[in-house]
Amino acid sequence: MWLSAYVLDFLTRAKTLGYTVPQYNITKGLDWIEDHLNRWNTKGKKQEADIYGLYVLTRAGRILMSEIDYYSKGKTLVESAQSWGHLGATLATIGEKSLAKSMFSKAKKALNASYKKSYSYRNYGGALRNHASLISLMQEAKIELNWHPLFADLSLNVKAQKYLSTQELSTLLRLAFLSETASQEEMHLLVDNQALVIEKGDYVTKSSSLETLASVSNEGNSPLWYDMSFKATADAKSYDVSLNQGFSIQKTLYTLEGKKIDVANIQQNERIVVVIEGKIEHYSIENPLITDWIPSGFELENPHLSGIYFVSTLKWIGTRSAVAHDAYRNDRFEVALNLEYENNNSFKVAYIARAVSQGVFTFPPAQIEDMYQPRYRALSRFLQKPIRIVPVLNYVDTTGIGGLLMSDFNRVSTTVMTPTLLAQYDKKDLRILRNSLFARYGRTFKEPTLTAIFRQMSWYKPRDISVSEIFDVQMNTLEKDNILLMLKLEKSR
Repeated sequence: MWLSAYVLDFLTRAKTLGYTVPQYNITKGLDWIEDHLNRWNTKGKKQEADIYGLYVLTRAGRILMSEIDYYSKGKTLVESAQSWGHLGATLATIGEKSLAKSMFSKAKKALNASYKKSYSYRNYGGALRNHASLISLMQEAKIELNWHPLFADLSLNVKAQKYLSTQELSTLLRLAFLSETASQEEMHLLVDNQALVIEKGDYVTKSSSLETLASVSNEGNSPLWYDMSFKATADAKSYDVSLNQGFSIQKTLYTLEGKKIDVANIQQNERIVVVIEGKIEHYSIENPLITDWIPSGFELENPHLSGIYFVSTLKWIGTRSAVAHDAYRNDRFEVALNLEYENNNSFKVAYIARAVSQGVFTFPPAQIEDMYQPRYRALSRFLQKPIRIVPVLNYVDTTGIGGLLMSDFNRVSTTVMTPTLLAQYDKKDLRILRNSLFARYGRTFKEPTLTAIFRQMSWYKPRDISVSEIFDVQMNTLEKDNILLMLKLEKSR
């Protein structure tokens, strides 16, 4: 309910501002909220979600007086300052100004209490998010509420925060826009000894270093708020795991067989298994998100595209953590852990990447953070030496069969082949190329000729595995299609 109200809150505001939002979608969304309101629920968090839905419905012109009266005049179980603010804004919208002011008064008391105790983040919020949201709701109510002291307190609280969640950032952005609209006073500044008048809005100055930052002073009669921020990248030489908060995390690279990889000698086209594991070390963490950036030169293998979760067949990894969501992107691997299914505080996830480009690359650390309490975050250890992807030596024809090069073997494992592309190979070459795809997964060959050829490949690691398990479980669609095409062409020749 809370998330549905959040989405409809955004869509209805966008529609009001003139953005193109299909009315059908808004209507269906509002219908869903109205149908799922449950004022008899005895859980405070559920009531907070319902009050948010009621606020969105009221702003959209759907006034449900029975529900509004129940929450504003009955026994309400909510604790969130934002929820009391939603209720106050709802009453202000329908003209109940006196009752609305009493709801905002309760919101202020709830806000003071929320900073003094631990807060549940199941609805993506927290004291800071509720603080900013309450001020926005007070401004929107337009019933002569003094929100300026709350704004001053919020500014100080934001200043004390090192990290902000997406909810906090978006709510602060909205409040900044409303506050800028509400303020009509000019700013008289002296910037590096030059007078400057800002009729409306903010003045922003940027610099690449503190030494070259402009000197700014206030020449007007009204006090001004100023803020200074910086962005930087953690230095691999100085970052220490003691800086981590709430988590411990480590990242290790393995071969498909479970052996640690020499990062200075990774063969091009080799597949590696990345295992990320650690512990959750603070009781209030609820929504851990792991993000691992992929080094240049590598590509993720996305099981959502192939339909084959190869990682699940690697027994040596052990038990992996339950996840609420995972994403395989061009530049990173993301996974949200589902703590409801975890019996202890440890976690372990894994994915597969392929080395595709030769070169020397930086190895980034993995990161974990609580999505809505970003002060709890950790990085795995920085790897001081770079990753090196080296080319595989060309196959030297010592068997007397063909003159195949390593580029031929790489092509059939990475490129969608066609009869035209395969026309240059005779029947014997096709047979070697076809079996090379099985060799990459460790198939053991009974025929001495094939064994002699593939033992020259540094990536060939024979193991006890059947052809059917390789083809049905481990291979991707491209490899399967290429095998079937080469087999067809072999038979036709």
